[in-house]
Amino acid sequence: RKIILNNSPLVQSCQIFDVYQGAPVPPDKKSIAFSFILQSFEKTLVDEEIHAIMDGIIKKAGALKAYLREG
Repeated sequence: RKIILNNSPLVQSCQIFDVYQGAPVPPDKKSIAFSFILQSFEKTLVDEEIHAIMDGIIKKAGALKAYLREG
């Protein structure tokens, strides 16, 4: 949650809405789902800005050995 909130001043909030353990997730892992709001009070965000924020979150989470699950 801290990684997401601290990634950009455009991240206004972040909540965990699901934690799952079980198949097909490996036994020593868990799947955590986040909901967050990206918002600028000055302009409409464009896809490139959103993708840059998402890429930054994924990269920083990778340092904790977290990754974006496919599918």
